[in-house]
Amino acid sequence: MTKFEERGHKVTTHEGHTGYVAPEIKEYFVEKYMEQPIRVVPGHWPSMETKQDVDKWIDSLRFMRKLFDEMQLDNEDEEEDDFL
Repeated sequence: MTKFEERGHKVTTHEGHTGYVAPEIKEYFVEKYMEQPIRVVPGHWPSMETKQDVDKWIDSLRFMRKLFDEMQLDNEDEEEDDFL
């Protein structure tokens, strides 16, 4: 059974995400998405209707990348301490 959310966008995942990107910002979305290193399975993106929506989501991906990098550095430090 196909489900649609309140704006009429097709729900594409079990969790209820649509992954909708408004056609008028699609090029902007692709440009910003390709500039950052984290990839997300299509359909698990939030719905984005404005450039501000894109910027907010891209900023959150960059923040997650920063956290991943910090965690990796912490793990490397712990491994070095264990070695010494």
